[in-house]
Amino acid sequence: MSTTLRRCFIALDITPQARTALTSVLDEMHALRGADKRAAQVLSPVPAANLHLTLAFLGDIDDSAVDKLSMVLTAVASTQRPITNTQIDGMGWDGSARRPRLIYAPVSSGRDVFAFAGVLSRLCADLGIGKQEQSPYVPHITLARVDGNAGDPRSVGEWMTAYPPRSWGAIDGSAIVLYESRRDSRQYIPLLRAPLSG
Repeated sequence: MSTTLRRCFIALDITPQARTALTSVLDEMHALRGADKRAAQVLSPVPAANLHLTLAFLGDIDDSAVDKLSMVLTAVASTQRPITNTQIDGMGWDGSARRPRLIYAPVSSGRDVFAFAGVLSRLCADLGIGKQEQSPYVPHITLARVDGNAGDPRSVGEWMTAYPPRSWGAIDGSAIVLYESRRDSRQYIPLLRAPLSG
């Protein structure tokens, strides 16, 4: 009998104001893809419904791990205060400006975010669930992926570096969400929403 595995992560949602503002950026990326053949080959904006702040990526876990983690997350969330004073500002990227791999909106003023991500990482490690990240945690909202192997990403880099600085809004720090990422549909399914009520 095969075990069903779910690709999961723990996240915070963003406020409706931030989602509206960032959706306008995604629309601009789609317009760039339509106007520039090179950009169309390499730039993949995320669906607006998928905008979120990842706190912990778990990878593929089975249903028993999902159940165990759901119980523990509910208990932990009940002891944590809502996360406030977070701001989504500007635009950043992984890779170089000439050859970006990922375009994102950085999350600033996030001491509470860093601390809570650390709590969740240790919790998952203690439960033997998920992947232990080797690189330091950088809170951000992923906006697009750039596949430099599919073509020349320079026009994307030029658009990105010329983008004027602005503030997009805030994180909705009222609840943590355990999401399943469906590989076949680019869809994120909430498996648990646990209010931060401590």
